[in-house]
Amino acid sequence: MLTSRSSSRGALASMHMARLQIVCPEAGDVVVCPICLRVFSSDNLRNTSVGHAWSHRMRTGSRKASGQKVLLCKECNSKSGDHGEAALNRFQEFRVVRSSGQFYRPRVRAFPTLGSGQPADLGRIPTEMKLERKRLRITFPVNKGQPRYNPDEKRKFEHYVARGGCSMIVEEDYAFLEEWPQAQVGLLTSAYLFAFHTFGYRYLFQACLDPIRQLIADSFDARIDSGLDLEESVDTAVWSCPDCDKDDPEIACVLFSGSPQTPPHLLVGFRQYHIRLPLPLERGANVPPERELAALRKQLRDLNGEIRMDLSAGDIDEVVKQPDYCVEGYTLKAQVSRFHH
Repeated sequence: MLTSRSSSRGALASMHMARLQIVCPEAGDVVVCPICLRVFSSDNLRNTSVGHAWSHRMRTGSRKASGQKVLLCKECNSKSGDHGEAALNRFQEFRVVRSSGQFYRPRVRAFPTLGSGQPADLGRIPTEMKLERKRLRITFPVNKGQPRYNPDEKRKFEHYVARGGCSMIVEEDYAFLEEWPQAQVGLLTSAYLFAFHTFGYRYLFQACLDPIRQLIADSFDARIDSGLDLEESVDTAVWSCPDCDKDDPEIACVLFSGSPQTPPHLLVGFRQYHIRLPLPLERGANVPPERELAALRKQLRDLNGEIRMDLSAGDIDEVVKQPDYCVEGYTLKAQVSRFHH
């Protein structure tokens, strides 16, 4: 008898197989891991597992995001969870805590007047420090009546504060400069899996996505040099926007923007994040005549706008070029010379 987990995996595999047959009629009863592109036959599904496109902390409260599941190989599913997803969860927690005016996992030390005693070290007191009207309010937490700090250090701390003339240092247990690039890769992975969930293998089998797959694989070994900050001329980027807060993931095709340097791309938005993904357009797909482009770009630039088109799985054939890879039998093959990066 199938367990609920294996049954879910089987149902997802059947859906993936059917979508693969549309793109590759010569494919056998197989699925392809969207990250490593390894092919798994129907009798080898034990080496695959169901994964969510979005991390737990991101998808909480969004039924749409919670339902966006894909089948990955167990290795990619596990490693992406241990690295990019874990980094994204930590970054999201950091943002939520800081936006509430509190410090993230603070360590507090009070230093008395020089030569009048040893520093008081309260250690880590998570989420219990808050800036209110430029003044620091500290609440000493307890757990089931037991203090979560050293009482002797608390008494020393209160003595220094009451006496006046002491200084305090608050250190947060979060290395933003190291963590943000890892979180960016986590967001890029989620957006990439979301695009696969939405558009299937026609989009997945594009060689222009090879650098993204390589970047995700490199992150498994903690090799993070993402270079994913937003620039006009790139089609792969991850950034945050405090003015946005989308309750559900959204994806659209951006054909033209006010900047002629900005290439066509997919734009994914969720929570306070935006992610650009490459979009290899079919030649002539929904492209205005060349004589109209200059005037069009000027209008967009004046409006600080862009032309977007909402896409569904049924629309992708009309927009995205023929895939660079295909599956024949149980083998992934390149239909053109493989993209190198």
